[in-house]
Amino acid sequence: MDSPCYGEQWVGMDLHRRRSVLVPMAPDGQPLGKMVRSNHDPARLKREIAKAGPQVKVVLEATLGRYWAADLADLLRLGRLPESCLAPPGPRELRELVRGRHKLVVLRTNCRNQAHPLDLPRRRGP
Repeated sequence: MDSPCYGEQWVGMDLHRRRSVLVPMAPDGQPLGKMVRSNHDPARLKREIAKAGPQVKVVLEATLGRYWAADLADLLRLGRLPESCLAPPGPRELRELVRGRHKLVVLRTNCRNQAHPLDLPRRRGP
């Protein structure tokens, strides 16, 4: 993944169960060198990404299917890929609480729906 040009470069990374695939891309959209296949060795992945230069941008995909690394690197190069980030701990905890409450509400609704055909009297109030 040696970089023949200097400037901004993009790397598409596709994570699979047993290995990762990296595809470096130049500013003109041409792949730089060969696709790199690697086991999930963090040190090697870091070295391969560092070969793309100091201004590298990386896009990551981790689903089953064909290799998407080159397509994602191209979308990132064109600015057509939205950014994502990990929420800070505070909002993340609140989101977990909301998700947990939603699950309980769904469970309560399902129980009521199952009891409805039995025509049981519903308790009103506290």
